[in-house]
Amino acid sequence: VRPCSIAKYKFMLRVISFCIGLISLSASTWANADCDQVFDIDRSIRSCTKLIKQSPKHAFAYNSRANAYAARGEIERAIQDYDEQIRINPRHDYAYNGRGNAYATLGEFDRAVQDFSSQIAINRRHLFAYSGRGTAYVAKGEYDRAIQDCEAQIAINPRHAYAYAGRASAFAAKGELDRALQDYSKQIEINPRHPHAYMGRARVNLDAGHAALALADADKFLATHP
Repeated sequence: VRPCSIAKYKFMLRVISFCIGLISLSASTWANADCDQVFDIDRSIRSCTKLIKQSPKHAFAYNSRANAYAARGEIERAIQDYDEQIRINPRHDYAYNGRGNAYATLGEFDRAVQDFSSQIAINRRHLFAYSGRGTAYVAKGEYDRAIQDCEAQIAINPRHAYAYAGRASAFAAKGELDRALQDYSKQIEINPRHPHAYMGRARVNLDAGHAALALADADKFLATHP
């Protein structure tokens, strides 16, 4: 065989190998996309399960499947997948967030607080970690701690409307109605189209004896939430 023919043969092998690699990469990319999509939960679970069988340490696949299980209401199965994701990568903060929300859904607020705290230890600027923990604190009746977490969110992002809503609910639970009204009003200032802010303020106005203001907020709730 002439040397040039051997060189051409080796070149063609490299081209074929490269094309096979592209095909494999494309298939893997589509599998990841199916696993992570949220429009078809059953397809997401099937795709994630396939990825996990192919690569048992695929932390991303466990996270996406856990989210899908949680969306389908299969909370225990979601927790199992979050557990496995954390075992594979203990520094993956979103796993703690997902599992914290799952525990909160089950009413296990102490475990939810632990997971949100673990997430905060990894990423101290994650707004929804403070939000999740603050909500769990409210459920536990620990309103001052909930307020501290809301204030941590506000320190990170003063325009984070949900932080004011969370702090308002904690103030209302403590009976500090004027401060609750201020926070709901601030939430509305940031996002005038958020219907639940009007409903929250309506409830507080009603508790404070401001019936006319409560009725006006209820009307605004209906206008933004037909």
